[in-house]
Amino acid sequence: MRIVHIETQVGNLQGRDAIYLDSVDYQPVDKVLKLIGEINLNLSSEGNSDDFAPYVLEFRGIHSYSQVHLDVWIRNNEDCFMGSSFYEVLDDEEAAKASIIKGEPFKKFIVQTYDHVFEIISINFQMSMEMNIFS
Repeated sequence: MRIVHIETQVGNLQGRDAIYLDSVDYQPVDKVLKLIGEINLNLSSEGNSDDFAPYVLEFRGIHSYSQVHLDVWIRNNEDCFMGSSFYEVLDDEEAAKASIIKGEPFKKFIVQTYDHVFEIISINFQMSMEMNIFS
């Protein structure tokens, strides 16, 4: 599997404790999935702080998503734990099929939070963070 680590405002997010999840909001009519929580800045490549930054990670144009407990997901995907908590899977077969059928440029993303892993096939995403903690 080929992957690309996704760089956030605080760099690459590394490790199980990097992304904490407080809530999930799926809006099927709008095809939007929102993950809301906090980033552990001590586990980001650009942050060296013990602070946490609130985030909203919004995926748009959802084709499909699944949520699995992290320990179960790792056991079933041992070769996929790639040192990042947020990445894109390149050349994903399901995303490619969805792109052909629906005529949209779908991509597959993996988000590993403290307890759960989300496998998301969507058109795009946007991540926002409250960065006032650095002042």
